[in-house]
Amino acid sequence: MITGLDHVTILVRDWEGTIEQYKKIFGTDQVRFSPPTPGRGYKAAHIDFGNGQNIEIITPTDENGPWAQRLAKNGDGIYLFSLSVDDVEQTAAEMRARGVRLPEPIAGLQVIHPSSAGGALVLMSQQR
Repeated sequence: MITGLDHVTILVRDWEGTIEQYKKIFGTDQVRFSPPTPGRGYKAAHIDFGNGQNIEIITPTDENGPWAQRLAKNGDGIYLFSLSVDDVEQTAAEMRARGVRLPEPIAGLQVIHPSSAGGALVLMSQQR
């Protein structure tokens, strides 16, 4: 079952500048930087709201990777949004039964295919 919005991911060219913009917008210095992960192809920072929800700001670190390609094609903007669910596998099974297109999970992550979500990339994230 979907329990809420977990986060929104924004893909940008000017990572540092965008982080500063969002700090100003929300009047906060509460930024959490994800540790670098080899092979990920991007770096991430999270502007936390204190209730488990956040805005994630990412920028490519691999100029030939999928994030760089998407950025070159579409420019800066929302990359995806993530829904909190109580059980990813059960929620995915229920959605498939309703005809929602869901690709096979990758690295434990389940997405809703953009063709089933009005062109948006939607990630399902199990509450911790």
